[in-house]
Amino acid sequence: MGERSEPMSVKSLQINNVTSSSVSLTWSKPDEYKTFYSYRVQTNVSSSSTMLHNTIVTSESATIMTLTPGETYTFLIYTRAADNITESDPVSYTTCTVPGQVSSISLYNNKSVDSLGVTWTKPSGNVTNYTVSLTGGVTNTTQTTATQVTITGLLPGREYSVTVQTNSGTCSQISAPVTQATYPTPPRNFSINTVTTNSLTLSWMEPVNMTGVDKSYNISYVNSSGTWTVTSNTTSVTLQNLTSGTNYTITVVTVGVRGYQSSAVSTSVYTRPMSVKSLQSSSVTSSSVSLTWSKPDEYKTSYSYRVQINVSSSSTMLYNTTVTSESATIMNLTAGETYTFLVYTRAADNITESDPVSYTTCTGEITTVNC
Repeated sequence: MGERSEPMSVKSLQINNVTSSSVSLTWSKPDEYKTFYSYRVQTNVSSSSTMLHNTIVTSESATIMTLTPGETYTFLIYTRAADNITESDPVSYTTCTVPGQVSSISLYNNKSVDSLGVTWTKPSGNVTNYTVSLTGGVTNTTQTTATQVTITGLLPGREYSVTVQTNSGTCSQISAPVTQATYPTPPRNFSINTVTTNSLTLSWMEPVNMTGVDKSYNISYVNSSGTWTVTSNTTSVTLQNLTSGTNYTITVVTVGVRGYQSSAVSTSVYTRPMSVKSLQSSSVTSSSVSLTWSKPDEYKTSYSYRVQINVSSSSTMLYNTTVTSESATIMNLTAGETYTFLVYTRAADNITESDPVSYTTCTGEITTVNC
C-alpha cells in the first residue's frame, strides 16, 4: 500500500467581512487542486491558542458565526483530501471581531461652565479601553478603562459633541455622537449708570470667555407690586415706566446656547422720588424762616425731606435738617441775610433724593423786610 500524499495548502487567505459576532474568510484553491477536496476551518482563541471549533466547507469561503465581540481569533485553513483525514499544512489569519458599541451614553453638565461628564454602559464581549472624543469650542481626546469620564478645561456657553469608541486589540467601534452644552458665565461689573424718577439705566461687561459667542441677557426687576423681565442683546439696558421712590431688585443673567442661564448678578436700587410742590414761607423773622410745601406726586409714607440752607450771596451751604412732615422752621439765622432753601424728597434708603425745589428769602420782620 502506497503512502498518502498531503494536499497543497490554500493560497491568498483573506478576510472578506468582520462583524462583532462573525468573520467571513475567502481563499484560492491550492495548487494541484482536485474536485474531491474539502477544507477544514479551525477557529482558535488567539490569547490562549484554545481551539473553539471546526467547520468543514467545500467552497473557497467560510463564515464563522457566534463569535464574541472584541475577541481576537486565529483561523487555520487546511486542505483536506478525499479520505477526510489527510490534510495540508495550515494557512492562518488572525483578526479581532468588532467590539460591541457602547450604549446609553449620557452627557451631562451639572450647570458647569467648563466641564462635561460622560457615562455609558459597557457592551457585551471584550473591551480593552475606550476613547472619548470631544469636539466643539475645545477638542479633547481621553482614553479610559472606566465607563465614565469628566472632561475639563472647556469654554462656557458652547455646544459640544462627544463620541465613545470601544477598543479591543486592533479593532474598534465608535458610537453615534451625543451633544450637550456648557453653561454661560455671568455678566461682569454690573452697575447702575443713571437713575431718574421713572427709569434706570444699567450696564455690565461681557461674561468671561464668551467674546464672539451668541448670547443674550435676561434682566428681571422686582418691587413689592410685581416682577418684570426684559431681554437685551447688548451689555446695557434702560428700564422704563418705573414708579418713583421705589426700591427695585434687579437681576441680570447671561442666556447661552440651549437657553441655559448663568448664575445671576443683582443689585438693589431706589428710583428718585418726585419733587415737592407749592414750596413757600409761612413765617419770616429776623432769625428764622418757616417753610411749608405739599407732598410730591406718588408720595409714600416712608419718605422724608431734607431741607438744605444756603447763603445766597456765596452759594455756601449753611446746614441741613431732615423732617418727616411737610413743614420746617429754620432757626438761628442772621438778620438781614438772604438765604436759599432747597427741599429734597428723600426715599426710604435715606440716600436717593428728588431734584430740589428752592425758595429764596431774607430774614427780618415779614411786614418790613425788603429782600
